[in-house]
Formats: sequence, structure tokens, C-alpha cells
Amino acid sequence: MTTDRPIVFTRHARNHLRRTKLAQDELLVLLDAHETEHRDGSRINRWIWHLGNWLRVVLVEEPDAIVVIAVIWPARPPREPS
Repeated sequence: MTTDRPIVFTRHARNHLRRTKLAQDELLVLLDAHETEHRDGSRINRWIWHLGNWLRVVLVEEPDAIVVIAVIWPARPPREPS
């Protein structure tokens, strides 16, 4: 993810990464090549096709940083925005 702001991982996101055996550096590379993006208020849901499954990364853009809130392997794919 190319930005001048630092990317901060919450404890929740770090725990999800550890459970999915995905490194933070690996996730940053995947975020650069994200497939689709949906906004829900102030949160950004980035959907990435990785290892045959969809990966959802929930982000919040703050003035001084980009915060990764959660990294989730959902049971269903992203739906089309209405």
C-alpha cells in the first residue's frame, strides 16, 4: 500500500493475521493489488482474492495513519454495491 501515512495494525487485526498465518508485510503487498473496495461510513472494506478464497481487510483512514481493524476470511464472497 503506497501512502505517506503509517499503517497501524490493531491488536484484533494482528490476532487475525496470526490465526490465518499471514504476515503483515505479505498483507501490505496484497493491499496494493486489492480486487475491490466497498465503503461503509468511515470504514473501507478491501476484498482480495488470495489462495483461492476471498480475504476482507477492514481499514479506517485517519488524518495521521491508516488503521487496519480486521483481516477476515469470510464464508461468502463480496456482494456487488447497490
